[in-house]
Amino acid sequence: MTEYSDFKTFLSISSNKFGIYLIETKNHKVLYEKDFTVENEYSTTDFNNLDKFLKENIFKIEKLIKEFVKNIFLIIDHEKIINHVIGIKKKNLNTKYLTNVLTEAKDLFNKNYNDHKIMHIIINKILIDGNYYPKFLSDIEAKDISLEIQFIAIPKVLSSEYEKILEHYQIKITSYLDQKYIQNFCSQSEIGIPSMALKILNGYNINEVKLIPKNIKKPGFFEKFFQLFS
Repeated sequence: MTEYSDFKTFLSISSNKFGIYLIETKNHKVLYEKDFTVENEYSTTDFNNLDKFLKENIFKIEKLIKEFVKNIFLIIDHEKIINHVIGIKKKNLNTKYLTNVLTEAKDLFNKNYNDHKIMHIIINKILIDGNYYPKFLSDIEAKDISLEIQFIAIPKVLSSEYEKILEHYQIKITSYLDQKYIQNFCSQSEIGIPSMALKILNGYNINEVKLIPKNIKKPGFFEKFFQLFS
């Protein structure tokens, strides 16, 4: 019997287009795909048409998998999504302790943008003792470490609107993904946005740090950095 955990549902939202996709996680096969073009003169989300779109397609997906859709991954293209870069320098540090540096950067971002929800954290640049590294190397004693950390975030006011409309269908948003960020990888590999979104969730970008909810693992830590440094 196929379990619901064998599937992931993605909802893509922009001002002029909606898309919903059901992907089988084992072989990345798209089992259901529906796009809808919105006639919208503005850069805002047409929530009335979004509600109609969900009403038409959620039932079809649930009929296909013979289960209720409980969670969804939201892919957003919106002008209010922000990109902010924080640079951090540290001296005399072993790289295996960089989870603390990332926690410091995250706390600094949240302090200045507490009205935003983090979508992605990406390490853009890594300099260890003046040498550039494309990815982290574990357990290195360094005199100087410099990081350029990119935060992509969505206003909480906007995210709450999406949460409210999905609550009508008893669906919770598992994760927010930035469509422009995903499209950068699509252009390199010639695969569609939903399939690339799944790859990114599975660690396609080795320099993206994945936040883990506090009730799942130790608070203040990052799953990706445990994988790289432990």
